[in-house]
Amino acid sequence: SDTTIDFYLHTPTVGYSISGTITLEGATYYSGTIVLLNDSLADTTDASGEYEFSELDAGTYEFVAFHDGYETFDTSVTITDGDVDISTELASIPAEVGPPTDVDASDSEFADIVHITWSPPGEYTMLAYDDGDLMNAGYFPLPTDQINKVGVLYSVSSPATIVKIEVGYHMEDIGKCIVSTWDGIAPDEELGSEYTATLSTEGFFTFNFTDDDITVDSSFFVSFNTALPRDTIYPVSDSVYTDAYDDFTYIYLPSYDAWSTFTDATTWSGFVWLIRVYVQTDTGIVMLEPDGTIHNTTDPFGSELERIIDTETTTLTGYNVYRAEESFDSPDSPYVSLIYSAGPDENQYFDTSVDPDVEYYYGVTAVYDDTLESALSNVDVGDAIDFRPGADILVLDWDKGQNLADGGTSDEVTAITNMINDMVAGADTMDIYISEQDEYLQHFILDNYRWVFVIAGNENPYMPFYFYSDTVQFVNFLTSGTGLFIEGSEVAYYLDNYFPNLLNDFGASFVDDGYDSANVHYLTAVEPSFFDETDPFDVNYAYNTVADFTADEIAPITGAEAILNSQTDDPAPVGDGTRVIYYNNGTCRVVFSSIYFGSIDAGTTEPETRNYVFSKVLDSLGLTTTGINEKPAKPKTPILLSNTPNPFNSSTAIRFTLPNDDNIRIEILDVSGKVISVVSDGKFGAGTHEVIWNGKDSSGKNIPSGIYTCRLTTSNGTYATRMTLIK
Repeated sequence: SDTTIDFYLHTPTVGYSISGTITLEGATYYSGTIVLLNDSLADTTDASGEYEFSELDAGTYEFVAFHDGYETFDTSVTITDGDVDISTELASIPAEVGPPTDVDASDSEFADIVHITWSPPGEYTMLAYDDGDLMNAGYFPLPTDQINKVGVLYSVSSPATIVKIEVGYHMEDIGKCIVSTWDGIAPDEELGSEYTATLSTEGFFTFNFTDDDITVDSSFFVSFNTALPRDTIYPVSDSVYTDAYDDFTYIYLPSYDAWSTFTDATTWSGFVWLIRVYVQTDTGIVMLEPDGTIHNTTDPFGSELERIIDTETTTLTGYNVYRAEESFDSPDSPYVSLIYSAGPDENQYFDTSVDPDVEYYYGVTAVYDDTLESALSNVDVGDAIDFRPGADILVLDWDKGQNLADGGTSDEVTAITNMINDMVAGADTMDIYISEQDEYLQHFILDNYRWVFVIAGNENPYMPFYFYSDTVQFVNFLTSGTGLFIEGSEVAYYLDNYFPNLLNDFGASFVDDGYDSANVHYLTAVEPSFFDETDPFDVNYAYNTVADFTADEIAPITGAEAILNSQTDDPAPVGDGTRVIYYNNGTCRVVFSSIYFGSIDAGTTEPETRNYVFSKVLDSLGLTTTGINEKPAKPKTPILLSNTPNPFNSSTAIRFTLPNDDNIRIEILDVSGKVISVVSDGKFGAGTHEVIWNGKDSSGKNIPSGIYTCRLTTSNGTYATRMTLIK
């Protein structure tokens, strides 16, 4: 009988392949080339350069092959009905098209911004430390007020005599080389030094020590600096991609009066100075490496400083900045994006398309003749923070960590915020945000606050502006905010030099920089109605203390008013002696001050008290205060107030306040710490007291001019202040 058979016909499955060989120009082994298909399939070549993708469907594929140091190959390939062979040789990138160096991405430095910087491709050198062509050498301009010496730590295992020392320099300043013993943390005894103005055509200063007979038998230190104090040194340096020399490469930091390894000071690793030290040993003249080994070279005097970049055949025309959310070693990696193409004169980029608290990886390439792209630079990781939260009151702590209240014995930011909390009605229900120490203004959006208090120190930079938008923020706040308080002895000087229009927007103009150490004995309320008074009154100030250093003299612009002026003589001001200005622009009220309110004397009776004066400042800014008692709150601890006058010629009044009855002792000490006079020793009641010191020691003899310490000892502790005697 008939049989029915059901069946289906299927298109046969055919797997195709793309394979081939990728060789590298000038190389013998070809492993390590990455081959990609459609940015999703990847293979790596073996030593023969072979790769293969199998079981591929018919269709069109994007083919990319790349290898660090070689030009990338990319093409489109279509599979129809058979396997495909793609074989090619990657051309090497010429040595003269080196990558940028020292790529650095900011780490939690800015809000919603990562700042990327890089150095241009340097003059390539033959480094004695490596005996090969290193591609990251350049020179460091080191301003002498920041870093004025560089050095390298060496050692020998057996006695040797120093013959010659060379250091790579970029400019022909007169150099000085010093050889010293090493005490474990810094150079100690100087063994020899030499000046020279001879800069060789190879870019080396040469210091010849053959006549000095300097013998070393263990660790020794070689340092370099300019002979003239205002010169800038330009030592040649290199990044060697190894931390082997981190413990031997040093810089001197004048601001700390100390030597530091370059890595400790900058966090950069793999950094060396181009320094060569030649010593005479039993086997002849050899060149030392910093770790004590002898340099392996047939020429004991090393190779010349060699410039490899050929500027006649290649021209740097720009840079490409790449970013990814994981580390990468090639801009052709599938997860890497080109985020910016910079011009040849640019060396930074602000990446604003970032999310807070996300790590991003950045690398930069150099572009030559508009088409030829270098290998990738080092890759650095950076991230951004989120903007700080809004609040009713923002306090910007820009005082450099200085103690500027109570004549330099306590923190001004704390003093200001305590007075706000104590005086402002409803302060306990208000949000007050205090910045971190010297935090960038860029971390804040000023429109998110009603009142802003700025406390600036008297050390440069006086206001940590970083962007032009920082000044714009203040300008905008003056049209939207309620009140702005700014105090700092050098703020007017700073703004007048860099942002004069902003100073005028604050209602002030600059008159004089003030004396270095002594400006304000007392302040007079020249506009008594501002303080709800009918007559002028005075408040004492911490004269000749850190709070009084270089206190600017200012003047109000039209529409503003002076509210506190300093005394008219001893010392006399240049103008009216204005130190505090009030300005209402119709929207925002501004108090601009060159003195620190926390260093106004506490006082005992209104209106001549710190609290009373500052309460009226708060009222003027639109912060309603609760009113101040006739006398300031009883102190919780003893207070040693500054002596008046200071400096003094024959006698001075020492004032102090006690919270309770107590036995106290007041002593005068010289600079060595020796007690030279006991001014008072006995029991005093609670309150403010004054004793007089006549400038004599315990035997009744006049003491010489100088700086002395006044020490108050109580049952609660010991307190001290400085005083200056001038004969």
